[in-house]
Amino acid sequence: MSASWDDEREGEGGLGVEEFKKNVGSLKEGLSRTKENAILREKMAGLSEKEIQRAIDDAERRDAFKDKD
Repeated sequence: MSASWDDEREGEGGLGVEEFKKNVGSLKEGLSRTKENAILREKMAGLSEKEIQRAIDDAERRDAFKDKD
């Protein structure tokens, strides 16, 4: 049994401790994003469709500006 999430790759080390640590880190990141998404959904609940679209457009403009640098 391997601690790797990649079925084609054998786990490294005796018990796959490094893979396990990496996977736990990935799970923590995912849970953090889930929490952030829930907060954003809650904030968006009181906004109109127009306000939401304007915020999305602003975010896309900021991202495009960052990509130019």
